[in-house]
Amino acid sequence: AQAPVPVAELHVYPPQVRLDDARDQQRLTAVLVSSEGVSSERTGSVEWRMQESDLAEVCSDGEVVTLRGRRPGSGTLLAVLPGIEVRVPVQVEHADLVPPISFRNEVVPILTRSGCNAGSCHGAAVGKEGFGLSLFGYHPERDHLALTRELRSRRIHPEAPEQSLLLLKATAAVPHKGNQRFTVDSPRYRDLRDWIAAGAPDDGKVAPALVGIELLPAAAVLVGPGQPLHLQVRARYADGSDRDVTELALWSSSNELSAAVSATGRVESQQAGEACVLARFAGCAAAAEVMVLADRAPAPWPAVAAANFVDEHVHQKLQRARVAPAPVCSDEVFVRRVFLDLVQQLPTPAEAAAFVADPAADKRARLVDDLLQRPGFATAQAMAWAE
Repeated sequence: AQAPVPVAELHVYPPQVRLDDARDQQRLTAVLVSSEGVSSERTGSVEWRMQESDLAEVCSDGEVVTLRGRRPGSGTLLAVLPGIEVRVPVQVEHADLVPPISFRNEVVPILTRSGCNAGSCHGAAVGKEGFGLSLFGYHPERDHLALTRELRSRRIHPEAPEQSLLLLKATAAVPHKGNQRFTVDSPRYRDLRDWIAAGAPDDGKVAPALVGIELLPAAAVLVGPGQPLHLQVRARYADGSDRDVTELALWSSSNELSAAVSATGRVESQQAGEACVLARFAGCAAAAEVMVLADRAPAPWPAVAAANFVDEHVHQKLQRARVAPAPVCSDEVFVRRVFLDLVQQLPTPAEAAAFVADPAADKRARLVDDLLQRPGFATAQAMAWAE
């Protein structure tokens, strides 16, 4: 019988959705993964449909698709492409509850996302222009005091929140050396305004602690320049709740020449290569591995055996990158490389000559074992990790 032809798979992120209150919403990402492992975002072309239309609502601005709860209950979200359907479990809790803005879990991350508490701004050791915040919000109690009590409480104005100096400066409505950090129609402005209008409370005693963050998808292979991929960050809290914090995360790429990332987590492929895209939120970090291939042309894989489990992982990575392994080097090259790699010094002429002259088949493994026992190996490792 003829083997079945492999088909592409549609992956939806997150694989399940929980909406905890009326303000909670979750962005959705659909990625089509080919049989060769190549990813292609299909968020905009997927048909999104709730089986229970009164449970939750799918909203789209043309690029970003989000899900918002309508009533408590559980149901299923359908993501449909021609010939492919993915079902995503959805749980909605407290759809009528509008919780207050959390100082610890929302206001401080907004200040971080806006750069207000960075080392180059008010997070400097001596602050900036008489206003100091803890670096990246590591001391929220002190930050709350600085925002609500210092400068005779002029930084916030609960009776007229729009006139708060905090908002006027950040939107550049009054002169600000830090320039505009966000606009008056942005979610960050809205949340800060609502927090000030509520009296600017510190919820340190009741706010659930952040447990960790998850970056989705965690890995992707893109082909050619200009291919987009929207990453998303979910924060997990000690009370079991989670939240989409993609807009509040700080994004960076280890290799902008291969995969550039925007301030909202949108990755765009550039030239062939690999990048680690990092998302940071409230002291936590998560990374996604993004590989960019020049084209879809298949690459022949030579018959090469794996000597150990390390080789197996290396070969898997090279196959994903469609790069053939280099041929085995000569003994003269090997002895030089292994000495420099393990003990950071060249072999003596006598050591190199003895190794080349040795006819034993296992001489390379024996040399590695010998170098690992030398004091120079421990010194080299200590120096490398100390830096």
